[in-house]
Amino acid sequence: MNSYQALCYNVVSRYTTAFGAPLDEDLPTLFNITGDYRNKFHAEYNAMLLRLRIQTFLISVAIAALTNSWVLFVVTMITIGVATRPTNSFITEIVTINGRDVVVAIPTQEEEGSLEARNFEETKDVERLYKALGLNEKKKIVVVSVGSQSSQVIYGHEYMSKTLFDIGVDNRNNLHDVFNSVINNRRGGCEYVCFMNAIGYGIRVDAGVVVSDNIANIDTVSENISPRTVGGTGNNVAAMTLVQQLLDLHKSANFGYNIAFVPRGDPAMPQGGSHSKQRFVDAIRSSNGMPVTVIEISGKQTKKFYIDAKDNDWELDRCSTEELCKLIKEKKIVDEDGKTYGSGDIFG
Repeated sequence: MNSYQALCYNVVSRYTTAFGAPLDEDLPTLFNITGDYRNKFHAEYNAMLLRLRIQTFLISVAIAALTNSWVLFVVTMITIGVATRPTNSFITEIVTINGRDVVVAIPTQEEEGSLEARNFEETKDVERLYKALGLNEKKKIVVVSVGSQSSQVIYGHEYMSKTLFDIGVDNRNNLHDVFNSVINNRRGGCEYVCFMNAIGYGIRVDAGVVVSDNIANIDTVSENISPRTVGGTGNNVAAMTLVQQLLDLHKSANFGYNIAFVPRGDPAMPQGGSHSKQRFVDAIRSSNGMPVTVIEISGKQTKKFYIDAKDNDWELDRCSTEELCKLIKEKKIVDEDGKTYGSGDIFG
């Protein structure tokens, strides 16, 4: 059993133990894992790569000195660099476990952000955002997708000096980072920084996009920071708190660009890009339209993404990303006590 196969077996074992039931899907299952376990996994992987490269460097130098062939040294270093570079989030093969076909993806933050950016654009959420902001012409807009522990820019990268942030609804540190990363150059920097995804739970669901504009002295955010239930079990206090903190910081610094917040859960609003839905879309396209099941184990919860059997007569390989994402349904995975778990809880 190779290391990837062992990873798949471990993921299935920990998943079934956490939720008290085996995989019940007849379709191939793709586990998409982020959160604490993702961070730990890549930290350990990168440490292993560093050790391997140092060892290879020392061995290559010794061989080159003995043989007086520095060409061999260069070729060896290039080869090891290519061979140890992670490919496609560690998806290397389909592994059959207890009669179920399984693959595991553990994307880096950069890969997660790239998938969300593609989903944000391919689902036409960019167009929905412009419409929600009441804009009829192209503006310089940055979109920040905020998760439970971290955030990433998924649109308008050219207006930011940094695109990954150690900020989330449960990690309200370093809030200046986003604002400090806006590039104020001869083009005038950006005109809007829009926050969406998990932070959107802090806004009243039917509020529409709310804005803070220091120049025009407009604030439609404050009146729409409202309590509501998230996922049927949790509250949105953390999201509300982060919205308020970012709003206060924006006002106190008197930034010349606007900030906006998009409520989560309103189907008419852009939803900030889903890396798991994009995984689903890519899997369908690579399998000539065969449906799959994607299980997302993130920082705080586990969710299943699927298409109902009654929808399977659709020619899925002919659907656009927007059409496919409308068909994809989401279901929170819980144990017998109704509790869900994030990757840190499941994998330790």
